[in-house]
Amino acid sequence: MRMSWKGTLAAIGAAAVLAAPAAQAQISPPCGDLNNDGSTNVVDALLMSQCIVGGGNCPTVSPGPLCGTGSLIDCGDVLGDSDVSIAGLTADIAALALKLTGGATLFKACEGPGPVVAGCPSVTIPTSTLTANQTWPAGCDITLGGSVFVEDGVTLTIQPGAVIRGLVGSIDPAALFVLPGGKIDAQGTPTAPIIMTSSAAPGARAIGDWGGLNINGRSTVNAPGCTFEAEGLPTPFGGCDEDDFSGIVTFTRVEFAGIEFTTANELNVITMNGIGSATQINFTQAHAGNDDCHEWFGGTSNHKNLISSGCGDDGFDFQLGYTGRVQNGLMFQDGTLTDPGRDSRGIEGDNSEFDNNATPRSNPTFCNLTVIGADGQAGANDGSDAGILLRRGTQAQIANTLVQNFGDAGYEMRDVSTTQQACIDADDDGMPESLTGDHIVRSSVFEANGSGGVEHAKSGDRQLDSCTTNAECVGAGDPAACCTGSGAGTCDGGDFDATCECTVPEYYALLVAGFDVVPANGTATTSTGISNAWPAIDNSACVGAGDPDPCCSGSGAGTCREIPVVSPSFSGTTPAAFDCSAFDGFFDSLSYLGAVDPGASCTSSGCDWITRPWAGFARN
Repeated sequence: MRMSWKGTLAAIGAAAVLAAPAAQAQISPPCGDLNNDGSTNVVDALLMSQCIVGGGNCPTVSPGPLCGTGSLIDCGDVLGDSDVSIAGLTADIAALALKLTGGATLFKACEGPGPVVAGCPSVTIPTSTLTANQTWPAGCDITLGGSVFVEDGVTLTIQPGAVIRGLVGSIDPAALFVLPGGKIDAQGTPTAPIIMTSSAAPGARAIGDWGGLNINGRSTVNAPGCTFEAEGLPTPFGGCDEDDFSGIVTFTRVEFAGIEFTTANELNVITMNGIGSATQINFTQAHAGNDDCHEWFGGTSNHKNLISSGCGDDGFDFQLGYTGRVQNGLMFQDGTLTDPGRDSRGIEGDNSEFDNNATPRSNPTFCNLTVIGADGQAGANDGSDAGILLRRGTQAQIANTLVQNFGDAGYEMRDVSTTQQACIDADDDGMPESLTGDHIVRSSVFEANGSGGVEHAKSGDRQLDSCTTNAECVGAGDPAACCTGSGAGTCDGGDFDATCECTVPEYYALLVAGFDVVPANGTATTSTGISNAWPAIDNSACVGAGDPDPCCSGSGAGTCREIPVVSPSFSGTTPAAFDCSAFDGFFDSLSYLGAVDPGASCTSSGCDWITRPWAGFARN
């Protein structure tokens, strides 16, 4: 945690404004109590700034002595990193200012990350709950032998380069759970990523080998009491704190995870349950999972640079009132890994299956996604369903997204509760359909999806539009019955009553007409097909069979195993990119569609932000 002098002084100023004498934030002495008056407040922050100005020499304090002992390290080491050099104090004062203003911090004052887990260089952690801060270092062979829980008030630190393995076949599912109030500090780097993988040897790993990463927060959930219980292992989450902080996860890959206990009751690869907007989860890859790759159950969290690759079910899945933001997301199916029985989608979004109109209503914003199905891939199966499926009352804003090669339609909506969020059908009044504005797709391309590569949008097979007269009904054999009475039959799906919502094809036509959505057809007409080529990676990029994420097969160097789809291509007019910063300041203004910059140069290590070794694409 480093801060410039301007940032430090601004933080101190904020602390001075917010920490009035009658309501000063208190930190138990001696941590931060430089003047030894029994409390920690803005006076101590100003004293610490004077220590920095004095090159580590502090002024005389009153009542004194300094920190009660005369030694600055005894109370000035707010970060708990044993560093009270000038640089260290600058970080300490920033941390102190955060504490005084109620900001989110990874550690309690003066605690630090805690000791290294006992047993290194090789340790198996059984089913257990961490009740004190702990560090999992790089270079220590750490295996999860069961379900490991990070308790409220505890921070688990995982160092850059660490490899965590979930034990295959453990009695309790090997998985990592951060409980509400607990925190994870997993800050990998592009060259020293954190990898959470299977305990099986490379080449013998499989989807569902272990339970994955599960983070439970205290943010919003559209359930009674603003709380819910997680799938898989029933751990609680939620609490309506939109700004809740569950930690930091960056440059982290989770792979070969996801356990299905029963139908619709699974652990995913990366599961985010009610996590808040202060949580930072960016540059994460969920790969080769038995269920969904990235899934949100409620929450307000915001993310950039996510990869969902080769999972058994959906790439990006949300429900229970998720209202966060995502920019730069690559999702692609794998014909040999995607489950044929699950109707796997690129994006699957719900408000709530328990109450389609529950609030807060799911309303995420997705910008710059590349979403690629397995239809036509070697080994492809009928698991490649819709590119985007939205249902059960959700809203959404989607922009600058490429959707290609899904076996079903590119875009699908189900349920009146969902179409009500998107559009209004006024045909029977002689008026055209119109959009609500709550549910819009902008500047996006749907290509080579569905039957013949031309089914860009369709109404879901359980979309329930209202019919009021027999004139709107056809034969009784239609599976989508919406009329009653003898001989009434069923709704014909065409000329709905004025109270009905518009069909998805009607909605999609409005997007094409007014929001730069392009319906590019299949490969026989306007498409040049998917580019599967990340430029060839030569043997020098491989480090041998002992690498925790080998890109080579066989002994020695071998050849690269998996190359991801990075940028699908199509011929025809490319719509101008929408400026996503118009949504709000979280989003960058990017000039291209999809997850990666098509103008970025590709090297043996990757393309744009998708680089080795932090990203990996092995099938086993």
